[in-house]
Amino acid sequence: MPGRIILLNGTSSAGKTSLAKAVQDKAAETFYLVSIDDFINMAGEHAFERDAWRILREAMRNFCAVINVLYDLDRNILIDVVGVKDGTGIFSELVEALKGKSVLLTHVRCDLNELAAREEARGDRLVGLARSQYDQAYGNIPYDVIADTTSNSAEHCADIVLEAFYDSARWKGFSTMDASQYEP
Repeated sequence: MPGRIILLNGTSSAGKTSLAKAVQDKAAETFYLVSIDDFINMAGEHAFERDAWRILREAMRNFCAVINVLYDLDRNILIDVVGVKDGTGIFSELVEALKGKSVLLTHVRCDLNELAAREEARGDRLVGLARSQYDQAYGNIPYDVIADTTSNSAEHCADIVLEAFYDSARWKGFSTMDASQYEP
């Protein structure tokens, strides 16, 4: 059976990675987790500080290439990304790369006050990053399923996502997306 994709989109600190790991633990199938953070971190902190936009563009190109390879190998993929209309056009590359693929578009939602508290507690995120991404990540995107992590556990949200995963009739949102919506 061809691989399928669960795209987890939400702000920084929304719980995407925790949710992805819970899906991996609960699913009957194997899912390969591909996180944009891993690709950004590959270049190193100093490279990012010197030229953040170049690193973000390169990271997204590498991210998309790996996703395409896994998909071509018929693997199930969990994508952990902050997809926003931020004026850079970076997210449009991912939308274009996934065109024609089976994608469950998942909104990993969290209340803004809880996001701020999580950022503060983590200590590894720029405080205010989630707030800056909030309206863009949660705006006019045609999600297939919503996993609200504000007060729900990652395990509970994984059950919601997997229920949608096994119901392909719910997989409509991504097919209506146009990469040009996310270009500068």
